[in-house]
Amino acid sequence: MNLIQYIALLLSFILFGCESQSVQSAYDEARGSLDELIPLKDKAQSAAKEEVTKLFTFEYKVAEIDNSASSTQVEAFLTGLGRERWECFDSAPLGGKLRFFCKRKPDTVLKYIPRAF
Repeated sequence: MNLIQYIALLLSFILFGCESQSVQSAYDEARGSLDELIPLKDKAQSAAKEEVTKLFTFEYKVAEIDNSASSTQVEAFLTGLGRERWECFDSAPLGGKLRFFCKRKPDTVLKYIPRAF
């Protein structure tokens, strides 16, 4: 028996007295509730592992714009990428195009947790 089962059993003694049938039905009800929580715990652990993994990975994107684009057009193009959280770290000409290499961290709810240091 784990702690939750002991608490459920103790509460059943307090609420229902020492009648064995009442105690057993209270225990069975508490056990059923606990069994419903176990799959939720597994899902929560899996989701937490996935979120932590995102902290150590990058997504990459290669974006191209025409070489004949003006500075203003290139700035607008890069601003659009920035709005989508892409950070361009390199560029290279390719034929009549200018190719940008970008990266970003995957979106995660952990970004809302303040850093400890």
